[in-house]
Amino acid sequence: MGLVSDGFLRGCPQGPDLPLHIVHYNADQYRDMNSAADKSNGLAVLGILIQVGKFNPSYEKIFNHFRNVKYKGQNTPLSGFNIRKLLPDRLDEYYRYEGSLTTPPCYPSVVWTVFRDPVEISQKQLQALQTALYCTQSDDPDPIEMVDNFRRVQEFERMVSISFRQRGKIFLGIHTGSEEAHEETDT
Repeated sequence: MGLVSDGFLRGCPQGPDLPLHIVHYNADQYRDMNSAADKSNGLAVLGILIQVGKFNPSYEKIFNHFRNVKYKGQNTPLSGFNIRKLLPDRLDEYYRYEGSLTTPPCYPSVVWTVFRDPVEISQKQLQALQTALYCTQSDDPDPIEMVDNFRRVQEFERMVSISFRQRGKIFLGIHTGSEEAHEETDT
């Protein structure tokens, strides 16, 4: 886990401790995620920014299953749960833009919706999460923890729609490699 890649918004006073991406595919037009992944209308992702704060029992229900999927290629069934409990309170305040998957093959086929307000989990929950998952198979003699596995910020401009009125300054970031240009606008 690491910083947000496509979901990272420049100008935020403090970046999130980690992101959660809930990926959806267009089931009206495609039979599964794989067939939708490279289509322009195939995928939508809800981006939830997670920060350390108070203990979150809704996330604990998911985190408890990680012991069954510690290594690459493992899976475990989950019983049904209310996904709404993973989302922030204000669903009407978000950023929306066209972007790409943050994992290979990184198809530019995603409509991103990143919620403005973060969700909190406790420091203990974050630490458990950061030490629970590995990028390697279970029989690997040198397992690699799944930390800092984010893709670098991509170098292109995009239009971002904002569903709320921002007070103060908005920073519109243009990513240009190691340098970053910002245009400030009053609202």
